[in-house]
Amino acid sequence: MKKSFFLDTSYVSALLNTKDEFHLSAKNLTEKILSPIITTEAVLTEIANSLFVFFATDAHRRTQTDIRKRNAP
Repeated sequence: MKKSFFLDTSYVSALLNTKDEFHLSAKNLTEKILSPIITTEAVLTEIANSLFVFFATDAHRRTQTDIRKRNAP
């Protein structure tokens, strides 16, 4: 049976977050993956939710900063 790599949320999170303690390990592993990658719908949903929270939080932070700059004396 051919080996495969299971893509989990924690791996993707570590790969995308440069401040994650496992970021470098995830990055190094990415360069070595030669087998097919498999995952589940649940993992894809978790990744999508994580990305939404990250980008929504970032957009909120930028909006608040813009408002403060406009209202500054």
